Amino acid sequence: MLGGELKALDEAGDNPYFMPFAAVHEPLAAKVGISGSGDVYSGIVKEPEHADKGMLHEVPSDDSPHPAWYSRTFAQSLPGLVLPGFTTFSPEDAINAFELLQEQNLAARFKDPSNTGGLGQHPISTKEDLELLIGEHGEKLAAVGA
Repeated sequence: MLGGELKALDEAGDNPYFMPFAAVHEPLAAKVGISGSGDVYSGIVKEPEHADKGMLHEVPSDDSPHPAWYSRTFAQSLPGLVLPGFTTFSPEDAINAFELLQEQNLAARFKDPSNTGGLGQHPISTKEDLELLIGEHGEKLAAVGA
């Protein structure tokens, strides 16, 4: 829950505990009195995008474009903790990532990183499938990745 209303489990108590749907954006955490991990079952993020799965995968190449909030160092620290894959922020990189996964005989998915619970995922079998998805989500791709 990066914005909107945030309710505590024990609103009447002196030590409320928050269980949001997703990580909490730092300004909202401060507003409701969340000061650290002892106050929330989740996490506190400096940028809203840090709560998305786009942070978990590396970009396909050293010259891949990415927004300022994306951390290559963080993504590179997670091998073995997440399934193989890439985060991309341009149509060209999405196609490059698809081809790299195909070369490794790995399945490819186009995924909106801000969705949870398996929502917003599309298996990709062909480059044509990917190009259709890029056409549908292209504007969002540069902002949040896929």
